[in-house]
Amino acid sequence: PDKEALEKALDKFTGFASQVNESIRAAEARKQYQTNLIGFEKIMEPTRHLVCDVNVILLPKTGETSETERTYCWLLLFNDILVMATASTNNNHANANANA
Repeated sequence: PDKEALEKALDKFTGFASQVNESIRAAEARKQYQTNLIGFEKIMEPTRHLVCDVNVILLPKTGETSETERTYCWLLLFNDILVMATASTNNNHANANANA
């Protein structure tokens, strides 16, 4: 009789622990982006969470390009918004441009 009750309790606790761990990961990600992204506080909302982030290189429409013609960007895909950040000349931060 105790085994069933303990298994139920373990299942509930495991689910709770997973939720706590996910909340911690989300908070750590927010802190990282808040530190590195100028304007982050303007786009962050309690219901918004990060789905994926990737570094990309934007090339001009012309054929051959030199290193100086490339634009390095950081794309952040949230559950309801896509943010494109470009490097700032100020303290290695990124400037965000949000597109819903």
